[in-house]
Amino acid sequence: MLGKPPGHPDVRRRVGYLPEAPYFYDYLSAEELLNYFAGLFGLRGAARTARVSSLLDRVGIAGERRLPLRKFSKGMLQRVGLAQALLNEPELVFLDEPMSGLDPLGRRDVRALILELRDRGCTVFFSSHILSDAEALCSRVAIVVGGQLVTSGRLSDILAFEVSGWELVMTDLQPAALESLGSAARKVTRISEGRYTIEVGPEAEPERLVGGLRSRGGRFVSLNPVRTTLEDYFVQQVEARKTAPPAGRVMPEG
Repeated sequence: MLGKPPGHPDVRRRVGYLPEAPYFYDYLSAEELLNYFAGLFGLRGAARTARVSSLLDRVGIAGERRLPLRKFSKGMLQRVGLAQALLNEPELVFLDEPMSGLDPLGRRDVRALILELRDRGCTVFFSSHILSDAEALCSRVAIVVGGQLVTSGRLSDILAFEVSGWELVMTDLQPAALESLGSAARKVTRISEGRYTIEVGPEAEPERLVGGLRSRGGRFVSLNPVRTTLEDYFVQQVEARKTAPPAGRVMPEG
């Protein structure tokens, strides 16, 4: 790791780590906790104060920084954990389920932070069950199923990214408008009263489809290309392993 054995002190100084369920001294405040960890990395005086303050600002802990950690929510503790992992300005960061416990705003902030780290040359290695985050953030992915590594590589090599169809969302649609779609729609899903998701093939002309439905009183909401996602690929791998015969089994002759 970084050219040396993983446990070497020089490596530890250059690595940041956030476990999935970190335990912190809950009688300390966020500010006190980070000051403690910063001291372990050798930061002192004004440099330590400035580093702690800037990281708490960056992860969104403002007026709460002097509250005891026992009063923090899971999401707020996750933010403190992220700040702790970045105290030493690491070259390599390991994050275990970094989005755990975060609300949508928190997830957005963490995604932005990971991209910032990447852009300054830091390697970020994170595990996640939220595959849309992995697809949005990662240049390389590895998929583990049942404790076994089933694939790894560049995202562009694993997923083809070709458009396999179009997903159209319309509202204020009447039954007659839906009937006019005929065989053009390969799937129609009712979301709520008058609101539908319509999936068509890649050969369809979405603009003509939208125009036809609008002429029948429908209102356009959104249009998105349908592609194989990392989640789709993961499900395919899980299903393939379910149907595959156990490795190494010898069938008796009979």
